[in-house]
Amino acid sequence: MEIEAFLQSLDLANLIPLFKEQQIDMVALREIGIEEMKELGIPMGPRLKLTKQLEILKNGGVRNPSF
Repeated sequence: MEIEAFLQSLDLANLIPLFKEQQIDMVALREIGIEEMKELGIPMGPRLKLTKQLEILKNGGVRNPSF
């Protein structure tokens, strides 16, 4: 999946220019943590969406039942 499609699927298309400017692709995104997101100026709500979805991706697309 491309970063643009990923962000659009989370209703975060407004972050596409920032991610492109910072050269963040899906590989880099998997390495970004909360602190890096804060440094990029990403607000709390989008940080939570990104963090949750990244955890799902890291688990092979399987949602953790505790969510």
